[in-house]
Amino acid sequence: MVGVTASALMGVMKPLLGKLSTLLEREYTKLKGVRRQITFSRDELSSMSTALEMVSESEEANPQVVEWMSQLRELSYDIEDCIEIFTHHLSHDNTSYGFIRRIMRKITAMKARHRLGNQIDKLKGWCGGVVNDPRLPALYEEADRLVGIDREMDMLVKWLTDGIDMHLPRKVVSICFMFTKLSNRYFIIIDYIWSKQAWREIQCAFPNSNASRIMTTTRIQDVANCCCFPYKNYVYTMKPLDSGDSRRLFLERIFDNQDVCPVELQEVTDDILIKCEGLPLAIVNIASLLATKPTSKQEWERVRNSLSSSLEQDHELEVVKRILLLSYYDLPYYLKICLLDISIFPEDYEIDRLRLIWRWMAEGFIIEQRGQSLEDTGENYISELNNRNMIEAVDIDYSGRPRACRVHDIMHDLIVSLSTKENFVTIMDDQEITPSANKIRRLSLQGCLEKRKVWQGTNSFSHVRSLSMFSDAKMPSLMDFQVLRVLDLHDCSNLHDGDIGDIGNLIHLRYLSLHSRSISKIPRQISRLQHLEILDLGGTGLREFPGTVVHLHQLVRLFLPPGVQLPVGIGTMVALEELSTLDVARNSKEVVLELGSLTKLKVLAIHCYATSAISEGIKNSLTSSLCKLGERNLRSVKLWTGTSGPSMDFLIDSWCPPPLHLQIFDSIGFNHFSSLPKWTSSLRELTCLKICIKQVGAGDLQMLEGLPALLCLHIYLKEHPQETLTISSAGFKLLKELLNLVFEAGALPKLEQLHFGFAAHGTLSAYGVGFDFGISHLSSLKHLEICIYCWGAKTWEVEASQAPIRNAAALLPNRQLLKS
Repeated sequence: MVGVTASALMGVMKPLLGKLSTLLEREYTKLKGVRRQITFSRDELSSMSTALEMVSESEEANPQVVEWMSQLRELSYDIEDCIEIFTHHLSHDNTSYGFIRRIMRKITAMKARHRLGNQIDKLKGWCGGVVNDPRLPALYEEADRLVGIDREMDMLVKWLTDGIDMHLPRKVVSICFMFTKLSNRYFIIIDYIWSKQAWREIQCAFPNSNASRIMTTTRIQDVANCCCFPYKNYVYTMKPLDSGDSRRLFLERIFDNQDVCPVELQEVTDDILIKCEGLPLAIVNIASLLATKPTSKQEWERVRNSLSSSLEQDHELEVVKRILLLSYYDLPYYLKICLLDISIFPEDYEIDRLRLIWRWMAEGFIIEQRGQSLEDTGENYISELNNRNMIEAVDIDYSGRPRACRVHDIMHDLIVSLSTKENFVTIMDDQEITPSANKIRRLSLQGCLEKRKVWQGTNSFSHVRSLSMFSDAKMPSLMDFQVLRVLDLHDCSNLHDGDIGDIGNLIHLRYLSLHSRSISKIPRQISRLQHLEILDLGGTGLREFPGTVVHLHQLVRLFLPPGVQLPVGIGTMVALEELSTLDVARNSKEVVLELGSLTKLKVLAIHCYATSAISEGIKNSLTSSLCKLGERNLRSVKLWTGTSGPSMDFLIDSWCPPPLHLQIFDSIGFNHFSSLPKWTSSLRELTCLKICIKQVGAGDLQMLEGLPALLCLHIYLKEHPQETLTISSAGFKLLKELLNLVFEAGALPKLEQLHFGFAAHGTLSAYGVGFDFGISHLSSLKHLEICIYCWGAKTWEVEASQAPIRNAAALLPNRQLLKS
């Protein structure tokens, strides 16, 4: 698996090249011979990096080259660690030139031992190999044995045959999962197009006439869209098989009969199918494996129990492994590294999207793109992995972005196997634990306290770059982690203040996440973490921040629990782009006023759980800061208050000038604005508005209809509307998610999600029986969630309120989910 080894090496070599380039800009490179050595080493490593980028696409293994690359990978890690330690020491001791000479000696010795120049030429020769495609057997399957394709086949046939007119242009149908010039009418199938450029080159051979048909298959959504442009409605996205089709496919492959399954095997069959999650490839190959085994419950249970580790141990699943590897090898090297990093998380774990991106940033996995932030590039990485079906999106929001992601069980087994073999990640869980012969670089602790004691005594953590814990077992001493960059303790609820007492010694730390309620204070030495960019303390019991935190001048994102008192001087943390949350009731007016000095701040969450009115001084400070931030980079404001919190009506008229670049305004809480703020109409870039209002009228609705970018609208009313609020067919053309109101025919043509709540008794009294709010007019609606409030209502009133909405929802052409 030379491609995996090369990708793992690229993951450390790219950041190392950047650090060597940075060294060349420093004054101390004027020391005799240092600049020449650094330049030569950077150029040599850069040449190797170019060759490795090509090799990373190969899967054929030459043991000598793999071993050489493994050694170079470990050396690259050590060199990068030395550089970071050197630059840190240099800021305190200008005589530390011995570090850089030590680094040069290591590189020179490595080159002499392995003759790197000759190896580069050999590596380049590897890149022309052709890989056998393990999917070929599936091409010859009999049509009568295919399962779960009838509906899809009917739709594709309809697309291909509709409107056959010799004068129409050609039609392209693309299935996403799935040069002689032509002059006559034609029907062509092109299987597995892997890039948009490949399609652009192929399509030149086909004339755009005679009502011809082209069918393409691909695993990449963007490629499918490109093939069908401008007719994107002809992209068909393959979906997993449902439980019935999965079962029929499984049984057909084993017993040649879709309806035969011995009683004693039914439970284990269901367990295996749950693991396969509707993926035909997984079902077919596991069924083929079982077809060679005795038909006994014991044998089937053995296969079920071994699924999570059998990729390495059971040769009979090699076909599954190779097919999944084909998609992996097609990834660019930077996506391979990011995918391997996901192996840190336990099986079936839902990984928060932003948490994953921030970890990648801290590790240096994201390549800087001109004109784009690292976070935006990370978003593109997530989208590409999702489009290639390497990860699964979870809870897609109105903007099309998932809240989280996960990987299929079998894919998780594969990336764990690859990352462990390449010493990319070391996982300690409930399996058998043996001492590691390699230096541990990334450590994931997932359980088993007793085994961990033995294991920790035989391993060194001095080279660990990333530590993630997913259990409440006692964590190792932080003093052992000398080069740590990522400390993710988000899932450790049993940590105490003493566990983080040495955190100030982690001088290379860039990402820190703590979520234990037992943590009540942060050491003052946190100010030593001068590289820290992400500090997530949102789930802790923290109430006061040490004053030294204002010296974290590289901090970009700060997450705090409600009620934390911030120190004066917060305004000097000018790198901050996100602050969540600021409790205005717990902080002084001076601290609140300092917010206005955070010129890069984009995201601000404000809490106010005071039981009494906030002072005029706090109001004035908050208004002043919001006005200043609104003129600069502010993109998102969240404003939350408690059940008896103070009124925020002072913001209705005082926020001036309005925040013209604001994209999200979320004031969901238990308190309400008395009316819709007038400055709302000026927010031309607003995409999401969630607001609690005492009362709303037709004039307010017209104001909201005029917001051109609005995609998500949630309105919570304290009082029942005095008039019927109707959304016309001319309003909210882009809206995809909405809470409440009444809809005319043609209204909200792009609305996909509707969260709906109303009082049964009040609605029947106001509108009568049979009122359905015009839901049947929402032609694009896919998700409808209804909450009917039953207080003061009789049983028949609740039923009479529910029935017309269910009837209207049944008529929706695209509905996927109805909740009530």
